[in-house]
Amino acid sequence: MINKHYYAPKQLAGLTVNPSLHFVYLAGCDSGTLRQEWEKAFAPAHVYTYDRLTAVAEHAWWLWTEGPEAVRELP
Repeated sequence: MINKHYYAPKQLAGLTVNPSLHFVYLAGCDSGTLRQEWEKAFAPAHVYTYDRLTAVAEHAWWLWTEGPEAVRELP
């Protein structure tokens, strides 16, 4: 049995973001439609998300090819 948990940015309101958090990758399809809310919820971390449907293979490809460079470029 797979437990699925879905959260909205507003559910993070009032929580303290770890100051060591620099990057958040949201793999949920269409999570980018709330990009500004996610960025506010995880500030000052950089948030990477998609505003469309995405396949698992696309996430794996990004994590393998573009992800390492994106993380290296973080301040």
